[in-house]
Amino acid sequence: GTLRITSGVTLTIAQGAVLRFDGAANTLLNEGALLIQGTENNPAILTSGQEAPAVGDWGGIVSAVTASMTVIQYAEISYANYGVSFAPGSSLTGTIACDTLCVKNSLLEFNNTGLFIDGSEPWVERNVIQYNLDDGIYLNNASPNILTNTIRVNGNNGANDAGIDIRGTSSPSITDGNQISGNSRYGIYVYGSQTSGGDPAPVITGNGIYDNTNYDFYAYNFFDAANVTLDLTANWWGTTDPAVIASRVYDNADSGTLAPVADTSNYVTDPVTLGLVLLQNVTQNLTTIRPYDGDTLDINFDLVAVQANVVLKILTESDRQLVYESTPQLLTAGSQVLSWDGRDIASNYVSDEAY
Repeated sequence: GTLRITSGVTLTIAQGAVLRFDGAANTLLNEGALLIQGTENNPAILTSGQEAPAVGDWGGIVSAVTASMTVIQYAEISYANYGVSFAPGSSLTGTIACDTLCVKNSLLEFNNTGLFIDGSEPWVERNVIQYNLDDGIYLNNASPNILTNTIRVNGNNGANDAGIDIRGTSSPSITDGNQISGNSRYGIYVYGSQTSGGDPAPVITGNGIYDNTNYDFYAYNFFDAANVTLDLTANWWGTTDPAVIASRVYDNADSGTLAPVADTSNYVTDPVTLGLVLLQNVTQNLTTIRPYDGDTLDINFDLVAVQANVVLKILTESDRQLVYESTPQLLTAGSQVLSWDGRDIASNYVSDEAY
């Protein structure tokens, strides 16, 4: 059932704790104070209670309007409807101290939506938000600070899914080296209400926004769009070619009546200056492997960074179920390779299907 933290009560979830929930209606509902205190090497885990977990198995963490504190650090949150949702009307504002309203250093994956923020202002920093079926982050009338997150491979369900989906009068600050890449529809999707004073006004600077399927940035349905300019300066777009950047950004040049102007000037030419970690020239040695015959899949890539911890994950293609995850390896810049022998997490050979 739902685990409810009532007003005046504090629940602390310590490092290494594992909470499992069953049922889409069952949540961790915070009406008081919630403090999740995992560590880098021993996170707190909140996930499905099913033996074969699936997206939407439980409701997720809900920060209610009455919550006096929702602080989430070093947590792994998976297989929920909304990994973490913030209800509208809260008087709290998240800060860099991460002591009132924040999600930091956490992993949100295999949810319908990673973060759902409605009319709230949490601090969102240094998280990995990936493999969520709809949006990585959904904002409605919300103005959070979003910085230094990895937001990747989200949105394989609806036509307008995105790494970050921005609606209503949201005015988020999206800065300081967010890496928004590989999302299945859009990197950042901004949709207005076409009413005076009712459109989003995000500030998006100093990020890596690249290799998203439809557009890296898309904005539409704005009031008086030709006279609205959104700040997208000083980002890395995966290229230094202005024409290619323009082709990856949908703005007033594409729709003079409904899309605002996107200012992509002063774009970054070296992603390392933003602290980004890029995998380029990714290839594989085989498209079909026969583990029983000793085949091994080799993933070759170039690492563009000083150094980074790299993990290889193998998912089922049909429903994105995790079947294998390698031990993190600290790799340096240059050509690298990671391998998979066709076995799952339990060292059993996987079944015949697409991965």
